[in-house]
Amino acid sequence: MSMNWQFASMFSLISFGFWGFWGRLAVDHLTPKSAFLLQVFGTLLVGLFLFRASEFNHGISFKGLTYGILTGTAYALGCLYFLMAVNKGQAGVVVTVTGLYPMVTLLLAWVLLHESLTIKQCCGLFFAIIAMVLFAS
Repeated sequence: MSMNWQFASMFSLISFGFWGFWGRLAVDHLTPKSAFLLQVFGTLLVGLFLFRASEFNHGISFKGLTYGILTGTAYALGCLYFLMAVNKGQAGVVVTVTGLYPMVTLLLAWVLLHESLTIKQCCGLFFAIIAMVLFAS
């Protein structure tokens, strides 16, 4: 499955938009934990489809396995707490605040991977923090 990063990014953006919207609808009818378990089921369906539909590379390293499991754990916890938040708060506000998660990635990459931060990116972080405070208040 070869595609450019722009298409993949836009598809991800749209998918996460529906994820936030449908998550809000789900917790209108289920507890956050039940909605989360059904989300896991949906994730498994996509995973099984991809496993069946593509050539699966079985070359697994210990580091890759560890980071893959950590990625899944962080994703699952983020999803669970998102559903708990959207159950109590306004969907638009919760999605906007949690949608600022790239700030965490950017800071972790800067501190741990020594990736560079430009002045523009630092300004963006500053304004994102202001946006989070404004949306959350």
